[in-house]
Amino acid sequence: MAPDRPAVPNNSNPPADPLRVLVIDPNEDHQLLTVTALAPRGYQVKAASASREGLRLLEGPRFDAILVDAKLRDIGALEMLAILAERCGDVPRILLVPVGGDEIALKGLEAGATAFVMKSPSYRVVLPAVVDRQVRDVRSRRHMTEALAESQRVLSTLMSNLPGMAYRCRNDPPRWTDEFVSDGAEALTGVPAEDFESGKITYSEMVHPDDLESVNRAIADAVAGKRPFQLLYRIRTAAKQEKWVWEQGRAVYGPQGDPVALEGFVTDITEKKQAQDQIERSERMFRAIFEDAADGIVRIDFEGRVLAINPTGAQFLAREPREIIGHPLGEFLPPDEVPRARRYLADLVEGRPVADPFEITAVVPNGTRRVLEAHGRVNRPNDGAPDVEVIARDVTEKRSLLRKIAESERLASLGRLALYVAHEINTPLTSISLLTSSIEKQESDPRILAKLERIHSERRRAAAIITGLLNFSRPQRIEGIPTDLRVLVQAAIEHVEPLRQPGVSLFAQFADRPVVSTVDPAHMESVVVNLLRNALEATDHGSVAVMLEDRPDSVAIRVTDTGTGIPREVLERIFEPFFTTKKFGHGTGLGLAWSKKIIEGHGGTIDVMTRVGEGTTFIVTLPNVREAGPRPAAPPGELTPLVSASPQPS
Repeated sequence: MAPDRPAVPNNSNPPADPLRVLVIDPNEDHQLLTVTALAPRGYQVKAASASREGLRLLEGPRFDAILVDAKLRDIGALEMLAILAERCGDVPRILLVPVGGDEIALKGLEAGATAFVMKSPSYRVVLPAVVDRQVRDVRSRRHMTEALAESQRVLSTLMSNLPGMAYRCRNDPPRWTDEFVSDGAEALTGVPAEDFESGKITYSEMVHPDDLESVNRAIADAVAGKRPFQLLYRIRTAAKQEKWVWEQGRAVYGPQGDPVALEGFVTDITEKKQAQDQIERSERMFRAIFEDAADGIVRIDFEGRVLAINPTGAQFLAREPREIIGHPLGEFLPPDEVPRARRYLADLVEGRPVADPFEITAVVPNGTRRVLEAHGRVNRPNDGAPDVEVIARDVTEKRSLLRKIAESERLASLGRLALYVAHEINTPLTSISLLTSSIEKQESDPRILAKLERIHSERRRAAAIITGLLNFSRPQRIEGIPTDLRVLVQAAIEHVEPLRQPGVSLFAQFADRPVVSTVDPAHMESVVVNLLRNALEATDHGSVAVMLEDRPDSVAIRVTDTGTGIPREVLERIFEPFFTTKKFGHGTGLGLAWSKKIIEGHGGTIDVMTRVGEGTTFIVTLPNVREAGPRPAAPPGELTPLVSASPQPS
């Protein structure tokens, strides 16, 4: 016999009383492993190397659990388990099997084991947990047995107070002869309990004819499978009233294992069923509204994480609902919009006043921005975590249409104004030109001639403004020809090179193959010049870069600077005619508005990305032309720098 293994005290969680465990294992190393696993839990472990040795130890003080190794030699493990099941009653019998020993484990359970544990790498963790559970379950059953007498004492009182009918009936389908029915039967069915017990009527006769077959079949299946049953069906009371009832019961088996009776409980759930049906109808209705709503509906928690979104809302973001649910809402917003969204959510949750509707911009996977008009409210249910429900409407097209209408109205007004100004101002400007020219012919004083030249200069500037107004207000004739945009960009850079400040790099980069689009070269060059001029004026250090991107169905001209960036309130108005942030006399506010008009006349678009303090990128997207004629070769090299100034000193 192997020596006893001393228990290791566990002062942090001492057991209420010592628990004794017998381990029967021919491998002493495994005995030691078992002891070291159980001892810290406060178990007193006795070890035996053979079955007969274990049986002798069982003649002494009672053990709380018995561990049997699957590889016993003198008496096989399965036979030993059968012996232990007979001798030790409710003492847990745990079979220890090697890894992969599923077959012997199942046979062990059939032979009398109450559980099994595999000797896997997690054995030291799993074994104590299984032993604890088995011992706890046995003690619980013992306590339940002790409490049974008390339970029987109060049973009759409980029966009389049950909101329904307890019963026992014979297993004689389809009659199900009643042997015992509690007093609640009369309130449930309108028939006194004694009428059921005397056989005057059976409960099965109360079951609705349309439900009787399914009830009998469900009970028969449960009895055959030796499992409890739960049923939901209708009955007709003695007063011909229809009720919904819930029944739970199980078969009672005789000494030979045959089902001899059924015992169970039946209660009236008519009101609950009606309420449940109403809830289900409401849920279906609201689910249909949620799924089919023309507006986007999204539920988010207080941290901004999406809990649910309807198909329309997902469509606004150009994603599937599964790609959105569980993600922070900020993932679908531009970075500069996230702080606004967080403030809105915080104000909503805290009950502070919020903008209603709240306008927010979302970004779809292709980079397009969508303007959403949102109305939010806080839900604080009694039985769940609070959340925020937002109803959103995509107003991108509406905003675009309103802008186009406003722009059209402004252009119409501008056209009328331009014609008036041209008529009223060009005449005096012509007179000024003639008069100054006449005076110049008669004067030789350098000071007077300098002043006359100044008058000429201001007159020319005024005339240029008038010309700009007229050009902007008139429809522009676009004469597009296939053009290599690299040549156009080079010409634009050479045009603005004198405007570059010291310490600012001005360069272009693109691949060595032609980038062709059908454009009006003069107009498009002026667009690039205008964008470069604005970028250089906003950049006092860093760089201004022009990049060409040849895409499958379009080409893009990107003008990027490291300047001051554009504040949000300015960004919303940069394409408005006459809007400018430049000093008086340094700009008319028509440059970007005119550029946008020219780009749209080419069937293209212009977009802006900016960060205040970091810089701005304008992206002009134009239709691509693949069938252009022979393309001029570019100089060798992966990238073609057109103008490169010295980088900014560090």
